[in-house]
Amino acid sequence: MPLNILFFLLFLFSHNFHLECNAETETETEAEALLNWKSSLFNIPKSLSLWSLTDSTNHCHWFGITCNSAGSVVELNLPNCRLNGRLDELNFTSLSNLNKIDLSRNTLTGSIPRNLSALSKLTSLDIGYNSLDISDFSEFKAMPTLTYVSLRSNSLLTLEFPSFILNCTNLTVLDLSVNEFNGTIPDSLGTNLVNLRCLNLSFNSFSGSIPSSIGNMASLEHLDMSFNLLEGKLPSTMSQLENLMYLDLYGNKLNGSIPMGLGQGGLLYFANFCNNRLSGELSKSLCSGFKLQYLDVGYNNLYGAIPSWLRNCTSLIQIGLEGNHFTGDISKAFGMHPNLISLHLNGNQLTGTLSTDWGQCTSLTSFSIDGNNISGEIPKEFGNMTSLQYLSLDSNFLKGEIPKEFGNMTSLKYLSLNSNFLTGKIPHELGNLSLLRSLVINNNMLSGHIIRISRMTQLYYLDLSGNNLSGQIEAELGNSSRLSYLVLRHNLLAGRIPSTIGCMVFLENLDLSGNKLSDELPEKLGDLKNLRQLDLSSNALSGSIPSSLARLTALQQLNVSHNKLSGQIPEAFAGMYSLYSIDFSYNKLTGPIPSGEVFWKPSMAYVGNADLCRDASSLFSCGFSTSDQGSHGPSDKGSHNPSDQGSNKKHTTLLIAITVPVVGCSLMLLVAIAVACRRQRTNKVTETENYSLVWDTGLKFKFTDVMEAIDDFNEAYCIGKRKFLGWCIRLNCPLAKYWL
Repeated sequence: MPLNILFFLLFLFSHNFHLECNAETETETEAEALLNWKSSLFNIPKSLSLWSLTDSTNHCHWFGITCNSAGSVVELNLPNCRLNGRLDELNFTSLSNLNKIDLSRNTLTGSIPRNLSALSKLTSLDIGYNSLDISDFSEFKAMPTLTYVSLRSNSLLTLEFPSFILNCTNLTVLDLSVNEFNGTIPDSLGTNLVNLRCLNLSFNSFSGSIPSSIGNMASLEHLDMSFNLLEGKLPSTMSQLENLMYLDLYGNKLNGSIPMGLGQGGLLYFANFCNNRLSGELSKSLCSGFKLQYLDVGYNNLYGAIPSWLRNCTSLIQIGLEGNHFTGDISKAFGMHPNLISLHLNGNQLTGTLSTDWGQCTSLTSFSIDGNNISGEIPKEFGNMTSLQYLSLDSNFLKGEIPKEFGNMTSLKYLSLNSNFLTGKIPHELGNLSLLRSLVINNNMLSGHIIRISRMTQLYYLDLSGNNLSGQIEAELGNSSRLSYLVLRHNLLAGRIPSTIGCMVFLENLDLSGNKLSDELPEKLGDLKNLRQLDLSSNALSGSIPSSLARLTALQQLNVSHNKLSGQIPEAFAGMYSLYSIDFSYNKLTGPIPSGEVFWKPSMAYVGNADLCRDASSLFSCGFSTSDQGSHGPSDKGSHNPSDQGSNKKHTTLLIAITVPVVGCSLMLLVAIAVACRRQRTNKVTETENYSLVWDTGLKFKFTDVMEAIDDFNEAYCIGKRKFLGWCIRLNCPLAKYWL
């Protein structure tokens, strides 16, 4: 008997010794695998400084490592540790007891190694927010123990839905978002992964339709398929998702109607169908539990009256119905929404007037109702919405004055009231809106002076065009140093342009056209180094064009037409290489046109300036300008300077040399016209007879080509008139360019 006990004790000792040896061997293997991976990383972070060979037997105390009671690694937690290296350098086979991996928010590259799927005890895998690329998921084994998988925000290019995931039947969370997966969503997703509570496939390139099997996911709470290429109708089985709380289908190509009964579980608080092709009416079931907080169906083809059930959905925080075909009276569509912070109804066919009740929405930060048929006046109660940051009421039929109470909305950053029928003066209380960045009130019937904006220190966009504003442009306007867009066109503004405008160093667009501005252009305009568009046309500006404008090296469009400007176009303009559009027409400009490329493009940019000329390459070049032939001043009378007499003789000779050929050509042209008309009447014109003009260059062209090119001497082709010489006409033809 004692002998048997002895053998039994020896057996237990040897067995325990064997287990301890195996544990030590396994421990060494895990430590070596981790150290080998550490050595492959670039710029090893300080958090891994304790990972060393000298402490390899105590690896369970390393940063990010969790072991079980046997001393084997079960968790690898290194999120957001600035790891930079390849994931496939880590030998997961040596870490067979792992049940959790979190390497998210690092800079890991390479592929996802297939030996990771050999981790039979793994329940949670998070390698999101890295730079992992193409992986061959077809070689992955089934991982039935997994309940959480996140591959979010990597560079997984042009891959179809990972097939191994369909065998992870215990998954409750699956996040494949922000990658480049493509292909269709497999129908087996809804039959195999019935335990899913969260499914996120957003920001990929999945195509095809949403599988009807999705209705089998009875536990699904969070569904996000936004920003894909999905099309077709929403499956009616989605109404079976009674636990659904979050639904985002933004930015696909889905059509058809929103399924009746969707949200009938009463738990839905977020529903986003924006930017699809959905039609029909809104389902009442979306707010069946009165928990709906966020509803966005903007930019679809939905129609019908705004549903009355919205009045009772008092938990709503954000509503987006913009860009549809909704109808109905806006004043009856909404009830009390004390928590509402955002309402977008723009681009529909809504009618009615603005209710004074909106003034009770003191939490509202964004209100957009532009592009409808709203009429009546703007209630002064709007001024009670002191949290409002964005207000757009433009393109309606609103009338009356702008309420002075708008000055109480001190949080306002964007105000747009354009394209209505508003009258009266712009209330000076608007000047109190110190946070305002954009003020757009153009195309109304407002009168009075320009609002003082000295307190609007954040203002960068101001458009008051298309009104009846009068008075002068005050010098203090130049103190608005942040302004980048200033449009005051088509008003009744008079006086001179203040030189302080040159202090607006960030100004990119300045449009003062269509007013009654006079006097000279300020030299300070040349200080607007960021200016891209300058339109001063249709005023009464006089004097010369300042050469300082040549410093506007970013300028792309310049229009000073229909003024009373005189003198020359500064030759320095030739260096303004960013210019692509110019208009100097209908002024009193003289002298040579600058030599820059934009100034030589065929255009009507110089019409109405009788004494402008080209410096070369034309019959009437500046060397033969009639201004050189004019009378001399009083001091020249009686002068008999031989050089002057020689010069006069040369001028006379040049005049004769020009006039005689021109008169001769004109006679030839008249003869050609008569011959052509006679031949046309007798219907005997032939193709060869129609070549009626032969120039000394040897080139031949049809008279009908000439007439067609200048539209029977249409005045539109006249770019100037010369004494003695008549019209100067620009002719473009396939053979060459001529000046007639």
